[in-house]
Amino acid sequence: MEIKFDELTKLINAISLTKRSKIQYRNKTYFIEPNGREGPEAEFFPSRTYNGADIYIWNKVRREFRRPIILHEVIEADLFLHQKIPKSDAHKTSMKYDKNYAKNSLDSQTLREYEEFRTSISEFIE
Repeated sequence: MEIKFDELTKLINAISLTKRSKIQYRNKTYFIEPNGREGPEAEFFPSRTYNGADIYIWNKVRREFRRPIILHEVIEADLFLHQKIPKSDAHKTSMKYDKNYAKNSLDSQTLREYEEFRTSISEFIE
């Protein structure tokens, strides 16, 4: 299992939270839609036309929470789709990394709110 956390953190920090972005991570392409209209809080879909995935963060997610969630989805998609890690293991691993990212990027009050948000949605429960 390979995760390039520092590299991915730099990529996530540089993307727009209002417009569709494209990143290259571990030689895969990820299109990120940070302001989707409806659906679960976040999800990814494998691409049929390029080596990577599309990631959607739905508009009900607070702006401050979007970067940690995007990081989570990129890691989970990479582990599951490209490194062939079982989905539940990919999700649990992604949880550790998004929590670490949030600790390093959110103030203490927003971090508490993010952790409450994570536990309130079924997709993020460990």
